[in-house]
Amino acid sequence: MPLRPVQSGNNISFPKDLTTAQNGHYMHIMAMQRGGNSALGSVSLFIPGATSGSNLIFASRHEYAETKLSKVLVAGLEASVGVGLWGGAQTLLAGAAGATINPKVEVLYRDTDLRTFDFSFIMAPNSKEESQALSDCAQMLRYYSSPETLFNTDGSDDPRLTYVGVPQQFNYLIGGNFFATPNEFIIDFYRVDNGKPTVNENIPKIGRCVLEAVELMYNPNGEWSTFKDGNPTSAQLALRFRETRVISRNNINNGY
Repeated sequence: MPLRPVQSGNNISFPKDLTTAQNGHYMHIMAMQRGGNSALGSVSLFIPGATSGSNLIFASRHEYAETKLSKVLVAGLEASVGVGLWGGAQTLLAGAAGATINPKVEVLYRDTDLRTFDFSFIMAPNSKEESQALSDCAQMLRYYSSPETLFNTDGSDDPRLTYVGVPQQFNYLIGGNFFATPNEFIIDFYRVDNGKPTVNENIPKIGRCVLEAVELMYNPNGEWSTFKDGNPTSAQLALRFRETRVISRNNINNGY
């Protein structure tokens, strides 16, 4: 089936029986309005396992720097008594007592990394509808994770057009110099409880994210294979998300 334009408000699931008791666990990815909290569209996918190269890891990485506190003290003494006098005192101490100043190394907090999350899905459609759902999922994620060219509505930003010798390209050069930023995303994990989808609160939440990478491999089994209509028999979808804020201890107490 040909790739379809993304329609705002669509909610796409893969596979079709994602929310049934048989599967039971899935993740819901919502593309959010720029500067707002309204969802423009969403994709629901099964939670991938390590066998597909996807480990569900919540990592906190903090950066510390070594600091020699004695240097701070020495700097103060040098400012008070003079560099020459203090340097002579150090030399005398080292020679008479065979001693030197303890550097008193400490580590000081500097920064915390933004958390990243990698997901990899092996998707094998079982019907014409699931083939379309696979295509629509990838289209939506690619669409909302990409920038938008501003002031360019006449088609002159077609990537197959040349910059040279085409009159329309003048429009692109004067009107396509600005991008609207990509959309951000919110991810929730669900479980089916008595037939009702419920947010799984037994694992940490993920904050608002940007989608840094969308990779779609159409031959995950090593060979190119399609159905009669040309749709791939399987595909591997790899996504990398990065949170937009550092997770603090306050956030951790609130479920992050």
